[in-house]
Amino acid sequence: MHDTDYQTFKLGNFKLKSGGEIPDAFIAYKTLGDPSLPAVIYPTWYSGGSDKTLDPSRYYIIIPALFGNGQSSSPSNMLHLRPFPEVLFYDNVRAQYELVTKHLGVKHARAVLGWSMGAGQTYQWATQYPDFMDMAVPFCGSAKTSLHNQVFIEGVKSALYAALGTSSGGVSKPDVYTAGGKPITFSAETREVGLKALGRVYAGWGFSQAFYREKLYETAPTLGFKNLDDFLVNFWEAWALSKDPENMLVMAHTWQAGDCSNQEPYNGDFVKAMKVVGCEPEGVFREELSAVSGWDHGEKGVQVYFVLSAPVYGIRGGPMVDCGLAAGERFGAGFGSGLSCSGALTLVSWQLLAAKKDAFTTFDITSTLPSQNQATVATRRHVRALKPSLLLFHSNLSRQSNRHAPRLRLPARHLVPSCATRLPPLLDPAIMDGQKKPTRQFGVTSAISEAAPTDQDIRLNDSLIQTLKAENVFETPEGNRLREQVIAHIESVVQEFVRRVGRKKGVDKSIIDAAGGKIFTFGSYALGVHGPSSDIDTLVVAPKFVSIDDFFALFPSTLRELSDEKDIQELVPVEDAFVPIIKMEFRDVSIDLLFSSLPKRASIPMDMATIEKKDLEGLSEPATRSVNGTRVTNELLDSVPQKVSFRHALRAIKLWSNRRAIYGAVFGYPGGVAWAIMIARICQLYPMANGATIVSKFFSLMYKWTWPRPVMLKHIEEGDLGLRVWNPQVYGGDRAHLMPIITPAFPSMCATHTVMPSTLRIMKEEFGRADKILQDVFSNKKSWDALFERHSFFTKDHRYYLSVVAASRTKEASSTFSGLVQSKIRHIVKGIDDGQTGIATARPYIEYFERLHRCTDDQFSEVSQGSLEYMIPASELSTEGATEVNGDTTIVYTSTFYIGLTLPTGEATKSLDISYPVGQFKGYITDSDLYDEKLMSVKVVHTRSSALPDDVFVKGETRPKSSKDKKKKKDAKSAKRPFAETGLEVRDARLTKSSRRPI
Repeated sequence: MHDTDYQTFKLGNFKLKSGGEIPDAFIAYKTLGDPSLPAVIYPTWYSGGSDKTLDPSRYYIIIPALFGNGQSSSPSNMLHLRPFPEVLFYDNVRAQYELVTKHLGVKHARAVLGWSMGAGQTYQWATQYPDFMDMAVPFCGSAKTSLHNQVFIEGVKSALYAALGTSSGGVSKPDVYTAGGKPITFSAETREVGLKALGRVYAGWGFSQAFYREKLYETAPTLGFKNLDDFLVNFWEAWALSKDPENMLVMAHTWQAGDCSNQEPYNGDFVKAMKVVGCEPEGVFREELSAVSGWDHGEKGVQVYFVLSAPVYGIRGGPMVDCGLAAGERFGAGFGSGLSCSGALTLVSWQLLAAKKDAFTTFDITSTLPSQNQATVATRRHVRALKPSLLLFHSNLSRQSNRHAPRLRLPARHLVPSCATRLPPLLDPAIMDGQKKPTRQFGVTSAISEAAPTDQDIRLNDSLIQTLKAENVFETPEGNRLREQVIAHIESVVQEFVRRVGRKKGVDKSIIDAAGGKIFTFGSYALGVHGPSSDIDTLVVAPKFVSIDDFFALFPSTLRELSDEKDIQELVPVEDAFVPIIKMEFRDVSIDLLFSSLPKRASIPMDMATIEKKDLEGLSEPATRSVNGTRVTNELLDSVPQKVSFRHALRAIKLWSNRRAIYGAVFGYPGGVAWAIMIARICQLYPMANGATIVSKFFSLMYKWTWPRPVMLKHIEEGDLGLRVWNPQVYGGDRAHLMPIITPAFPSMCATHTVMPSTLRIMKEEFGRADKILQDVFSNKKSWDALFERHSFFTKDHRYYLSVVAASRTKEASSTFSGLVQSKIRHIVKGIDDGQTGIATARPYIEYFERLHRCTDDQFSEVSQGSLEYMIPASELSTEGATEVNGDTTIVYTSTFYIGLTLPTGEATKSLDISYPVGQFKGYITDSDLYDEKLMSVKVVHTRSSALPDDVFVKGETRPKSSKDKKKKKDAKSAKRPFAETGLEVRDARLTKSSRRPI
């Protein structure tokens, strides 16, 4: 392979983030392997081959070249473009994304990984397109170039500028490619002088003190120079003279300006950007040695493996290494070439090289190192620590690891790091062999098993992830950007809303100006498990002079005023919900807006990172419930040993619970946070398990769980803020909880207080079904698809249903009314469970069906009781010129909820009567301030399975047939009775209190 052995992709006139442009830009690239194989993007690729980690027979390897490297658009091949414009990592990765997606047709990558500047691009990929890859593996690089590193690059640049008799423009000057305001021109003489000086400047950074102290430039088999001068001239100067000085300046600026937070939606907020890669930029990163750490980034779901790399701010990084397939073969050379051996572990690398004739051979990284001096002892210790971590990445990428193998087939140069930094104490590799065991106990009990995943576990987890991808449970990069834009817009509306409230109440202008206001996300979005159709749970936090009444009175109008009308598809305030909420659809993104005013805060600054315990002082219980969402999310993530495993398992459980129609607190099932807490608890009990194992253990344990034994992630925290904490020994209401799932943040609450006997019974049945399926999956008898089969609620489970029809005369009224009815629907089920109704199970369905009808006023009564005779397609109303009122007819909007009824199989009850729970439910509706009897109507009618409307069935489902009349059996313990024989009816005229169970 030669330098010309590559291809180019034309990008056209390529706009740059700086505002400049590269006309007729092109990106150079090389591919290896079959395009049908999993794709690996490697901005800098070296030490490859059929026996290495990146095996072209198993991966489709894409090697893109940097702008300025001499192969992609560069000063050396675009002589007409002077000065060459400022290029950032952002521009390089955007060009690579176009290459990979538009030209090569790759929809998703297995991994993105790179060394040094390639690591900078890897961080950029992880933050710019976080959903595009499964793994991001930055080798010896940084997410933001440190000040120390910027100083080093100044030395490199100055060596070149000095040859021209000028100086660098400095790190803060964007136009670093001109000298004295004129385009740079290197003569043959100045080129040689400048590049030789660059090589010698680089020599001090390229290798460590230990390398020079032990004179490895003389003793290493692959080097063998006579002395130090020989090494400087024939290694470093020779390396530098192979470069183009202008190209080096372009790439030097790219490196020097490296900062993956310098883009939307982070806008320089480095903390926010680092949440994407699962770490916090806290503290000063010291020159401590650490092994690879891998963990799922905080918000999107990609696994990020930090291989002797600084996740934040940077390290004393070596240059980007050339991309050779084997020794002497290069493609895509970046800022540097050859080996990069900066940092304390360099000694380890060179001793490993010295011990082997072939730099790319297999080696045992736990073998005894030859020297026994202090440096060697230290490095040997850290090499031992490195072994399991390298296995993590290797096995996860290839999925063919052997956790008992004593040797690791990985190129020696993979162990040539820059100075590594402190990494978090817990590895979070999710699905690897060789995982480091947690250093502390998670949860209220010790772990059941700390066994690492077996090969079968890894294969099953692989297939689970592929199934989840096929089910489209991961949000797209475009979808994530839209969500970020929506959140940013709503936050700006919040700040204006706060200012308007302040002006209305006569608050001093200085206080208004500083008042602020902020959006916190929680739930699936903040947990990093949201999908394309997921809503965003958000909390509006305001200073103390703003009340919840202000929120419901002024926020909707402020939002409408500051937004394009077409962007707001739905806006439904639900003030009397258990947690008051505004439900909205904005730019096709569903959002639940909660509100809290913090009594102890006169202002809410934009840099407020979290709501602390002290901020809860003075909050009412409803306000505390609102605030607790974001606090629970933060504590929940902190309580999980392996976040990748947690997220994979939770995505699976969310999909399963929705498919089986047992999701949603409003209907009496666990909501998102409750399912997350249950999964987190299983993760605590199996801290080394991967996602597939967590799912299996979840069903096994939940099926056998002795309810009402609570599920808790930590011991309940008491406090002196006057807030009620869940305590069944003190509070009768807490003792009544059937399936207590307890939130971890103070004040702890029950996340499943809406679970009822019927819904608990259904969930137990579903746990048992799933447990049996998982046994078959793990014995290779069934696939994961069997777990995610759609429910049979409408096709097999019930013969009789209650249809709850919420009818409205206007679209606006329908939006409000459907939300109100949904928030109360579970009270029918609870009333049936609590009363002596003779019904075994009442199962609420988790969705409602919206229909349009055109009818006269006389026909409205029929429509409100479920008649579909006057139903029209939605397209008819959307037709140009169509109106809600047309002559004698008007449009009626209905939202229909279904409750499946199961009658007892034992001794028959002569009379079944649910009139009391139905009447009670209607009372909750009509007593609400949102109810308008002129525009709204709610009816509860019984429906046979054979009479269910067509739109409740999906393609491929078989409608139940009407059963023929049968003679009564003499034995009262026969099968379920026909509905007509039960005497069950819904009477609107009166309430029969005798249907309640005596207390």
